[in-house]
Amino acid sequence: MKVINKIRAMNLAFLFNGDDVLMIHRGAHKKIWPNKWSGVGGNVETHEYQNLAESVLREIREETGITPEQVIDLSQRYLIFRQWDDELRQLYVYFGRTTTREIIQTDEGVLKWISRNEWLDLDLIPTNRVMIEHYLQHEQERTVFMSVHTDDDSSPNWIRMNN
Repeated sequence: MKVINKIRAMNLAFLFNGDDVLMIHRGAHKKIWPNKWSGVGGNVETHEYQNLAESVLREIREETGITPEQVIDLSQRYLIFRQWDDELRQLYVYFGRTTTREIIQTDEGVLKWISRNEWLDLDLIPTNRVMIEHYLQHEQERTVFMSVHTDDDSSPNWIRMNN
């Protein structure tokens, strides 16, 4: 195991409109997880550490064109830690709804509305897959779950952070 030399905070959002969820098929040019499906998100900028919701709303707007006013019921549901090379990554995962289906396309990948019935049929980033499987079993709970992921993401230990 490598020594951790830096910490990176990141965010990820899954937005629903009706029974569909907005997903991005990451571009082939992406260094990490090319050609995999994910929610939208990115790095938390230094000035955003005091307001993580502001950070995820900025990423949603940049990657989809959906404005903060069009996002409703956005709440953090997961905090995932993972070591990647010499970096500790903290992933803050949000779920919410949007009042619009209108999206823009960016160079991050291809955005698409996916039926929740087809969600797990996608070639997902492994960490996302196990988290989404857990979310679908605990969707009605209004709690934040935390886990530490390893190279074997098959069965992380989810810990409730609040009641």
